[in-house]
Amino acid sequence: MTSNPAGLSVFRLIAEELNGGEGGPARAKFLAEAALVSRAAGAIGAFSHSRIEQAVAAIERELRSFRHMALADNSLRAADLLYPYAALSGRIEPIPFYEIRLDAFARRTSGFADRPGYKCCEDKFILYMAGRGRLPAFCDADWPRFARRVHDFNAEHCYWFTHRYLYATDMGEADIGIDWVAPAMLLIVAKAAQWGDPDLFFEAAFCVLSTHPEPQWVFAVDALSETLLPNLLAKASDNMRDVYHELFLYSLFRMRRESLGLSPAASDDGSVQALTGLVDALLSKSPDKIAAGFFAAQPLCRHPFVAEICLEKLEWLKDVALTGSLFDNEALRSEAEPAPDLYAEYLKKVDGAAAAICFAHGIPGTQYPISEWTFAPVPLPPAISSPSASPAPVRRPACRDSGFPASAALR
Repeated sequence: MTSNPAGLSVFRLIAEELNGGEGGPARAKFLAEAALVSRAAGAIGAFSHSRIEQAVAAIERELRSFRHMALADNSLRAADLLYPYAALSGRIEPIPFYEIRLDAFARRTSGFADRPGYKCCEDKFILYMAGRGRLPAFCDADWPRFARRVHDFNAEHCYWFTHRYLYATDMGEADIGIDWVAPAMLLIVAKAAQWGDPDLFFEAAFCVLSTHPEPQWVFAVDALSETLLPNLLAKASDNMRDVYHELFLYSLFRMRRESLGLSPAASDDGSVQALTGLVDALLSKSPDKIAAGFFAAQPLCRHPFVAEICLEKLEWLKDVALTGSLFDNEALRSEAEPAPDLYAEYLKKVDGAAAAICFAHGIPGTQYPISEWTFAPVPLPPAISSPSASPAPVRRPACRDSGFPASAALR
């Protein structure tokens, strides 16, 4: 891996930034993130470094300033006011001004019925850091199915996922006991690398490294990080303030990576190509490509949830194909009528790909025996042979819910 030229210099940036500058929302955000990074660094074991101590001292001075305390006059900015203080609870001496308001915050947040879900999660995390509550739950019953659609996540969906994980695990320190998070997060890492998004990449990479990852996952993350790091460091050399958020996340990633005590891989074993190939395959409509992507990724990640992700995509493709509309966009672009047997042949390919994945998924030692699945070709509805008919989508009766058994940890 590349050496850590930015490294702990972000803590020098924190100290310098908080010793000057103006107030306002941007400063409050910087303060909250600086406190959280400093707290996480302490949990990972880096608090002995003098620059981090200087950063914590600068944050404490800011917390005691009228500039930050003035946020108390805005009823909608209680979280902004309390977040950095809560993050350093136990690290700095208690400040009565904040202790009183934390008690009030704990009473009032429970009464905000219209509070956005992600804000409720953040509020619970603030109270947890301040010793006034428990960690928020990572997910509810709908989340496994949501996570199985990670291949279609946009950046906002990815951040919902990573932020929720960070809050629910206290920045990766608590074990939530859900084993499907890591493979889903690994796909987010690959997507972020393809998008060239260092913010999302290093946040998701930190999450992956916090899940007790397999060594090959770590090496794949290492290799992908090298594709983004040069551009980030070049921007940082021009003006660190412009990319402070990305540098905060990169520093957390580096500290977590070094805490694993795992030497970098000597060379790339093809894991990165397999991972990015799986992401590309899941964005396609080709059952053959999805199956090929699944099998190519097996040496990297044999976790059953990878199969569930692929099967979720095949299920969706089959549902839409049964309406006779899956290739409408392609037909419009080509200005040509699809072949009469297009959907009949396509559905056979979908069933074949699903059966192949299930067979691999049902080998001894996996959680899902192949007897739970039926992928025999189904009778085609009139929509396939007669474009004028529009029947409702047909689901395989043998498959429960979305067609995919829940992980054992979720039953």
